[in-house]
Amino acid sequence: MATYVYLGPSLPRDQAERILPAEYLDPIAMGDLYTLVRTRARRGDRVAIVDGFFEQVPAVWHKEILYAIEQGIAVYGASSMGALRAAELHGFGMRGLGRVFEAYRDLVIEDDDEVAVAHATQEEGYRSLSTAMVSLRFGLDGLRQAGRISAEQHDRLCAYAKSQHYNVRSWADTYAYALGLGLGEDVLAALRDVAAEPDAKAQDAVALLRHLAALEDGADEPREPGFVLEQTGLWRDLTQSQEARVASESLQAALSSAPIDAEVVEHARAASPLRDALLREALLMKIARESRAAAPPGAQDLKAAVFRIAAKNGLRSSEDLRAWRAQQGLSDADWLALLQMDARVQQLSLQAMAGVDAYLLAALKANGRYADAVANVAAIRQRYGETWLKQLSAEDFGIGYPDLQRWYEHRYGPMLPDPETHAQALGFQGLSGFVTHVLGEYLLAQGIEEGAAASGEPMH
Repeated sequence: MATYVYLGPSLPRDQAERILPAEYLDPIAMGDLYTLVRTRARRGDRVAIVDGFFEQVPAVWHKEILYAIEQGIAVYGASSMGALRAAELHGFGMRGLGRVFEAYRDLVIEDDDEVAVAHATQEEGYRSLSTAMVSLRFGLDGLRQAGRISAEQHDRLCAYAKSQHYNVRSWADTYAYALGLGLGEDVLAALRDVAAEPDAKAQDAVALLRHLAALEDGADEPREPGFVLEQTGLWRDLTQSQEARVASESLQAALSSAPIDAEVVEHARAASPLRDALLREALLMKIARESRAAAPPGAQDLKAAVFRIAAKNGLRSSEDLRAWRAQQGLSDADWLALLQMDARVQQLSLQAMAGVDAYLLAALKANGRYADAVANVAAIRQRYGETWLKQLSAEDFGIGYPDLQRWYEHRYGPMLPDPETHAQALGFQGLSGFVTHVLGEYLLAQGIEEGAAASGEPMH
C-alpha cells in the first residue's frame, strides 16, 4: 500500500516526513491526481490532499477525486485545498479531517480565499509568505473565547483581515492595525502570543498525517463508491488533455524501474558519442511535457512521429521497426508514450518557428557556419541573378521534381511525412519557397549554369 501526500505551504516537508513516511508531492493542480491514478496509484493506496494551487494554474477538479475514489483509492483532505474539496465531496466518499474541513462542511466559512496564502517557490519549500484568513479567524476566535479580546474587538479585527488580499494577510499586519486603533497592551500581547503558535492549517495537516500514520494495515480497504462517474464532455476533454503526460510518466516510471537505467543515463551524460544531441533532445522533451500550451496529438501527428523516428534510426520496414522496438525494450505503452512525446515536441517547435529567424542566425554563427551560408547565397545570386528566388524554376533546367526530391533526401534526409509538411516544419509558409532554395543549392552543387527543357513531375 502506497501513500501519496500533496503538500506545500501548510507544513514544512521535513516536519511532515518525520510524522508519516510517504511519497510527498508538490501542491496539487488540475490533472495531477488523474495522472497519478493512471500511472502509479493502485487500488488500496491512499492519497492525502493538503495543499493545492489556486491562481497560478487551474485547481484540481472534483471529478479527478471522484475518479480516484471510483478506482478504489482512499482520498483524504485537510488544512487547505484538501479541506475545501473534502467538504464538497465528503458525501461521495472523500474523507475530511480537522477544524478547517469541519468549518467548510458546516458552512461556517465558504470562500476559497479563507485558506489561500502567498508562498515561496518550490526551491524554497513553498514556505508561507502570508497567513490564511482561516488561521487568523480561528486564532482571534480563540482569544475571544479566552476573554483576552472582546467580541467587538474580535469582529473588527476579523473584518479588517477579511478586507485584505490574501497575499498580504498576516498576524503582523493585523497587529499593526490593532496598534493603529489604539487597542491596549493586553490586546497587543494576546496577538503576539497567538501569532507565535502553530496556525490552524499546520495543526490540521499534522493531525491528518498522524491519523494516517496510526492507521493499521487494512484500515483503508476500498469501499464501493456510492456514485457512477458521468463521462461528460468536459471530463473527456480533461482526460484527453492529460494523455501525453500520462504516457510520458508511464514511460518514465517504466524506465526508472530498471536498476541499470540510472547507470545508463549517467554514462550517456559522460561518454556517449551523441551526448550533446541527446541532451538537447531530452531538453526539448522536458519542455514539451511541461508545456500546457500544446493540444493532445492526433492520429496524423502520431503517424508523422512514426515516420520521423523510423527515418532517424534507418528503419525501412515494419519488420525493421518491430525488431528495433524489441531491441530498445519498448512495450506498446512505451512506444505510444514515445510517439506522443515526439509529436508534442514537433507541435511546440512549429508554434515557436515563427520567431526563430534571429536565433537561427545566431546558431549559424555559434557553429561557425555563417560565412559558408553567406558564400553559398552569394554564389547562387552571382550565377542566377539577384532575383533568383522569384525566377528560378526546375522546368527551365530540365530537372524533374522527383529527381530533385531524391537528391535532397539523399543529402539531407527524408521529407516526412510529406514535402509540404516538411517545409512547414522548417519554417516555410508553403512548398514553393522551400523548393526554390533546394533548387538553388542543387544547381550550385551540380555546377549547372544554363537552362534546358522542362521535364519531370511536380514534387508531391
